Amino acid sequence: MGLNIIIVGSGLAGLAAAAFLRKQHTVTLLEKSKLDFERNDYGISVIANAYSLLQKAGIDDTQLNMAVMTKLWQRTAQNEEIVTAEFDTRKTFGVPSVLTKRSHLQQELHRLATSPDLEGQPAKIIEGIKVETVDANTGTVHTTDGTSFSGDLLIGADGINSFVRAAVLSSDGKADHEAPATGHDLLAYMAQIPTSILSASPSLSFLADPANSAGLVNFSSPRGRTDKLRILGYHTSPREFQLVGYAPEDEFAAQFDELGTSIIKGVSASRAKQAFSEFSPALSDFFDHHRSGDGTVEVWRIRDLDPLPRWSLGKTLLIGDSCHAVTPHAGQGCNIAFEDAEALGHVLQDVKDQTGLKSAIDRFLQIRKERAEFVARSSRHMGALLGPDAGPFDEGKRKEFGMKTYSYRGAKQALEQLESTA
Repeated sequence: MGLNIIIVGSGLAGLAAAAFLRKQHTVTLLEKSKLDFERNDYGISVIANAYSLLQKAGIDDTQLNMAVMTKLWQRTAQNEEIVTAEFDTRKTFGVPSVLTKRSHLQQELHRLATSPDLEGQPAKIIEGIKVETVDANTGTVHTTDGTSFSGDLLIGADGINSFVRAAVLSSDGKADHEAPATGHDLLAYMAQIPTSILSASPSLSFLADPANSAGLVNFSSPRGRTDKLRILGYHTSPREFQLVGYAPEDEFAAQFDELGTSIIKGVSASRAKQAFSEFSPALSDFFDHHRSGDGTVEVWRIRDLDPLPRWSLGKTLLIGDSCHAVTPHAGQGCNIAFEDAEALGHVLQDVKDQTGLKSAIDRFLQIRKERAEFVARSSRHMGALLGPDAGPFDEGKRKEFGMKTYSYRGAKQALEQLESTA
């Protein structure tokens, strides 16, 4: 039955790839930890470009506890209205954009990848795999317990600190370490609060009823549009709202490095309020209401990747954050990973052995690499991370980004467009 495919990583990218590939191929996922859908949970946006592809894969949106996006709000740091814009992609692109929690999305992708009731052979997930070395040329993973896994194709879906990426980029195709990511002296204070709290605030009650209008609000920096200090808020379900405040790392930089982590929990909410002291107290006080209920918030380090010289080597291919991790500003991180997954399923649908594998990967790279790099650079620009010379990400750039990004409908159409312009 088709190819023997090994996927390193069973996060959103790995599970989505398995869901699309299981129809024609034998898929094994290697996961370093025990799957836990609730750990480090957070809100996530699935925009029309990716949601259309998940619909094709058979996603059951009743399992997502989601809110459908219909609005974008732009406000000042003092919550003065700049603009309220419609963002209903059902009207503009024929497909909804939704807001949900990573846990619900990952559970549904797990079902699509492993359910025996769906087409093809269920993907097999092996947990507790500690990678020791990777050989990209042979498509082989060696683990710390002496086990080896090899396939016709090895897919690196192991995230921003990718072991597989280190092998793909190495001079000999081998690696015994994780690859580094790019930092921007930027972190996010994260708080998840019930929408009922919003209804008690006269100036923010417009966010309290996602049944009428769910979406994302951007509170810009009081220092101007090219400053990276800002607060975003968005619904994650009909009853919950997520607040994300972007600020410099300051004293947390050393803690991130010392702990070797990208998430620090138990940070005093007063520290978050201090970071956003220039913002309206009606807004910054919401950090007190994080779901932990103990007056603390979480701090997440923001990193991404510079464009890579290559995504593949030998029998190995990178997807998702392992090759194009982006900052959260464009809301496209998981979306372009889902595009990767669908594209893999398409280009490999008729490949049954090593014959034709290279040309299939070449087609994948033709439609994925440049597009992902465009999204990554645009996301940096939105977050004022390209430097002052780049200027603001103005309304014209937003419209261009939206048309190019949200109109994507999968690999078949992308390849056809590529051939028509060749």
